[in-house]
Order: sequence, then C-alpha cells, then structure tokens
Amino acid sequence: MKDLLEKYYDYQDLKNISKIDSGGSASVFVAYWKDTLTKYAIKTFDKDKTSMREIINEINIMIIASNPNIIRFFGITKLKDELSLVLEYADDGTLEKYLRDNATTLIKWETQLKFTNETAAAISCEEFTKPRGIIPYMDPKILDNNKSYDLTEKSDIYSLGIVFWELTSCLSPFGFEESLKKNDDTTEIVLGILDGKREDPIPNTNSKFVTLYKKCWKHEPDERPDIQQVISEPNNNDPIVPIDSENNNVSENINSIDESNATKESENEDSDLPDSPSCEGCDINIKFK
Repeated sequence: MKDLLEKYYDYQDLKNISKIDSGGSASVFVAYWKDTLTKYAIKTFDKDKTSMREIINEINIMIIASNPNIIRFFGITKLKDELSLVLEYADDGTLEKYLRDNATTLIKWETQLKFTNETAAAISCEEFTKPRGIIPYMDPKILDNNKSYDLTEKSDIYSLGIVFWELTSCLSPFGFEESLKKNDDTTEIVLGILDGKREDPIPNTNSKFVTLYKKCWKHEPDERPDIQQVISEPNNNDPIVPIDSENNNVSENINSIDESNATKESENEDSDLPDSPSCEGCDINIKFK
C-alpha cells in the first residue's frame, strides 16, 4: 500500500467527472486531469461487494500485466474516503464492452484473430500468475477450495480458453454477468465448472479455433497447451473450416449464423463458494483498437 500512495492523485485535481459505465460491484467514470486535455478513467467500487484485498489484487494484476494492449494503471485516488483506481482512458473502450455491444452481430474471423493475438501477447510478455478474480475465468484447480494449488502459466492458458470462447459468442461465460446483476447465488456455476462443464461452441466458429480453446480449458493443467502453441496455432495458413456445434460437423455456410443459437440461455447461476473471489466490475482490460 505504501508504494500505491506514491501514485496518489488528489481527487480535487480531477475535473468534469462523468459516469461512463457501471456493473454489479464497480462503476467507471471519465475525468480530465486539472485544466489539461488529459483524460483518465476512474474506477470506484461498491464497498459492500468488494473487499480491500480484492482491490489490491486487481491493482497487482494490472501492474504485473503491464502491456500496450492492456488498460494501464496510473495510481489511486479517494472519493469520500473510498479508494478508487486511476486508469488509462481507452477512447475505443475495452474488449469486453465491444463484445457485449456486438452480441447479436457475427464478428469476422479476421477480427477474432486480431483480438486473439493481442490477448495472447498480453499474457505471454509477463509472468502473469495471479487469479483474474472472476469465477468463469479462474482455473478450476483454484476454485476447488478443498485442494491447495499454486497458479502457473497453465492457469492463464485456462483463462485464455474462456476468453477465446467469449470472442466468438460476445456473451458472458455461463451468464455470469447477468447472475451478478440479479444478485443471484453463483455456487451452481462453480460446481458445474468443477464437474467439467464448459460452454458449447458457437455455430460457424473456425473449427481449429474451437479445438484450440477446448484444449486451453482442459481441467488438468498438463493437458493444456503452452503460450507459444496458443499464439502459433490460430495464425497458421490452414483453410478456415466453420463448425456446426449442434450437429458437431462442418457447416456449409461460413457467412451465415442462426442468431437464436448465438443467444445462449443463462445458467441457473448461484454465488461464490466461501473465499472464492468475484468482481463483476473487473473488465477484460484489453483495449479495443
């Protein structure tokens, strides 16, 4: 905490503050620094839903994952004695926001590949071995409170697998965001993940990409690929073959999509198991460019 205080921003120096987004446990504002044109994103937390430990953990993750593709952490400020984060303001928004805004639109494979490369690069350049803090992205080995497990690179590979599915669906895994917004218990989601439950592939997804993210989210870490495989496999020159997830075979029309299939039913979500961290306000902090 002492190091963070050296990056303290006086709240009175932040001007023209306006809210741009909010979630189950956090809100994001945009503000100008003093009388300049420099803009920052200010992230505030609901103190009833987010502990100080979770906030510090999120700060540590952003510091460790310092990368041009990831929202940058600048420091902290205080509003009404509540700790807030001073972050880079991304004019084009975050990847998560882009995906949610395009949930009914078929995103081209080229765009999915671009996001895939940027996300994998953000992970590969740093020793990023801390839990993301959002249940659907967490290594099942961590979710199992009955066992002790140290995070490794393969934990990040699991998280990437979930993000890759999200790139093709534009949806929150297992309806987790919707569950938090309704204050539903998410225990059933955790138990399902521990029991091997994973999301179904979206129709017309590149079949090789489906194969890759299924490898990434294997329950056993040793069965997951390493980061170099994750980076190289989507970029090979093999033909794009879309998969029909309902019939588990190749689709004849890569340019068509049944929107009813793209809208997945939310799971009967429930809340965290004891000591399982959750933070719906923690965005996928990859910048959309």
